[in-house]
Amino acid sequence: MDVERIARRSVAYFIVSSLLLALYLLFVLVLGRAVQWIAPQADFLIISLSVLVIALLFAPLRNAVQIRLDRFFYKDLFDDRASLLDFARKLSSELNLETLSHSIAERVSKTFGIDRVGVFLADPSNAGFFRLTYSQDPAMYTTASLFRQEDLFNAENPADTIKTKSGTEDLKSASTLLIRNGFLHLLELKLHGRRVGVVALGRLPGNRHFSTEDQELLSTLAGYAAMALENANLYRSVETKAIELERLKAYTDNIIESINVAVIAFDVNGCITSCNCAFEKLYAATRQQITGAGIEAIFPRDILTSIQKISGTDSWNIKSSAHMSKLYMENKLGKRLFVNLSLIPLQEYAAGNPGFLIVLDNITEKAELEEQLLQAEKLSSIGLLAAGIAHEINTPIAGISSYTQMLLKDLPESDRRKKVLEKIENQTFRAAEIINGLLNFSRLSGSQFRDLNINQLIHESLILLKHQLQGNQINVESKLDPSLPMVYGNSGKLQQVFINLFLNARDAMPSGGNLKIETAMNESMVVIDILDNGTGISDENQKRIFDPFFTTKTLGKGTGLGLSVSYGIIQEHGGRILVDSHAGEGTHFKLKLPIRLQ
Repeated sequence: MDVERIARRSVAYFIVSSLLLALYLLFVLVLGRAVQWIAPQADFLIISLSVLVIALLFAPLRNAVQIRLDRFFYKDLFDDRASLLDFARKLSSELNLETLSHSIAERVSKTFGIDRVGVFLADPSNAGFFRLTYSQDPAMYTTASLFRQEDLFNAENPADTIKTKSGTEDLKSASTLLIRNGFLHLLELKLHGRRVGVVALGRLPGNRHFSTEDQELLSTLAGYAAMALENANLYRSVETKAIELERLKAYTDNIIESINVAVIAFDVNGCITSCNCAFEKLYAATRQQITGAGIEAIFPRDILTSIQKISGTDSWNIKSSAHMSKLYMENKLGKRLFVNLSLIPLQEYAAGNPGFLIVLDNITEKAELEEQLLQAEKLSSIGLLAAGIAHEINTPIAGISSYTQMLLKDLPESDRRKKVLEKIENQTFRAAEIINGLLNFSRLSGSQFRDLNINQLIHESLILLKHQLQGNQINVESKLDPSLPMVYGNSGKLQQVFINLFLNARDAMPSGGNLKIETAMNESMVVIDILDNGTGISDENQKRIFDPFFTTKTLGKGTGLGLSVSYGIIQEHGGRILVDSHAGEGTHFKLKLPIRLQ
């Protein structure tokens, strides 16, 4: 291919030399004779002037002729070759690796008429490997994702290269793998002696070879392309790190937002810089209302004094962690809260101490549960005390009953005092029955199961609560099926269920009402229906009525354990407890207990 180049240059020199020789003869023969006729002594001046003019015209005339010859020789490729250097200089403005690789491959293919061009870039994460970023052959993308150096270069004959006139190796022979895919030569893209990429080149049209002129163009392009690819690599690296940092920040923010403890961040001046969603809910304010406010807007003065005291500093330049337990505070709506407070200094960085965190663990419900447990313990103690008192009262009642019966035997039927004594005797029997029922209810019966008469258990439970129900103007209507079979269960536990449900019905009818109890058989199950026309239960609360310590009653009037314990007892007996209620329309509890199978 250099012979063609030499031929084109020789033709250009011959044409220019011929034109200038003709011009020289024109000057010497025509202009010289005219000047000689005017001034016979000016021959030397004419010749010198002619030589000077020819010398000045030679270079621009040769270039003009050379351009026209090259345009004729390269035809449609001439403009692409001429603008290749301008294209190479503008490569650095593109920072996208894929776009840049595509531009280089397309321009090389268009400029030299190469049928196939591929671009391989050094993989920064895998030393010694190259990644295919562009190929005009789609099949190359399925060959492999990464290529080793020996997969690209001809390892058997590394000296098989095309050299420029300066002796530098610009084009290297492709490996067998690339040759099978239509690539013959490799153009190295080097920057500061480091290979940043490789451009694989296919065949030239007409099976031509690369000339020195072609290699010089490719070498110049390689220099600019290597610099542009390195810039794009650096930009991608920075962009990737920025994306990773953004993802890490988003991940960290997601963790902070997802935890169920309230977190609020302050700077060294005690100004709120950020908070999480849990703090918004706890404090009942939006993030926009919270961020930028001072710490005194969140905590009252006494809490701030305590925080500074445990941190050991009067300022907000916190250096060590500290904790405060069961701290009382109010949110923006005035709701009473109990929280565990943790004070955590943030790690220092180049700009200095960035501030501190306050972590608030809302233990309000836990504190309320503890209070309810104490109340339940108190009620249990009262129950034991009442059982003891009932046991002691039994003795004098038995004495009164005995003496009354003795007096009745001594009095004749006509004595008017006899009716009074009979009333006293009946009342002592009634008192003894109530006390025995109370003792039976308070007695620890364990988990012993036996055959039980459900109607009798309901009757005994109503006797215990008869006075309370009458005092609340509650009319009790019992419709108990006398033909019910025995139920296998624990009398004390089942009586506890009935008493809990009767007391709940009483509390649901503070102004009086009707309590209806029915028993029946249904599909081998004893069914107990307990209905009242009280205030009812809202749909929202129905989902939680069997949860431990859930109650809608005021403090001191309920522990939230009654229905939870009742549910457990019914489940222990293999039964079911169902509720149907609407606010303002009363409540219907249905208990199902299996009968004793013979």
